[in-house]
Amino acid sequence: MVGYRLTRSELLVRRQTQACLNAFELKPVEFSILLLADANPGITQRQLAELLDVYPPNLTPVTARLASRELLQQVRGRRDRRRQHLHLTPSGHALIAQAEQAVQRLEARLMERLGDEGQTLLDVLQRLEDRLSPGS
Repeated sequence: MVGYRLTRSELLVRRQTQACLNAFELKPVEFSILLLADANPGITQRQLAELLDVYPPNLTPVTARLASRELLQQVRGRRDRRRQHLHLTPSGHALIAQAEQAVQRLEARLMERLGDEGQTLLDVLQRLEDRLSPGS
């Protein structure tokens, strides 16, 4: 029942998050990439893939799409020309700031609906993640 409840809850939250991000013409993975690139200027696609737990080539079309929208700049490494370092453009900074505020408002509404149990839920989910992660 734990897996079922987690999956159902995740789907409901994901739908609300997607609806929130639609206003910015972003998919959740694009939002995550912009957020991580903002927090880690010059991050490589390989590092990004590790943080997102995805296969690096799967990020290539997503980062290319963000670059074509002029939200992300891909810069070849000086030492290793095969590496792509990612930097937000001024438009990318502006968009992620607005999108992040909208997502924070959504999460605040979700936490408000949970009341006092909201922090307990976050604590339990963190413990579950810690205990199920490889190497735990």
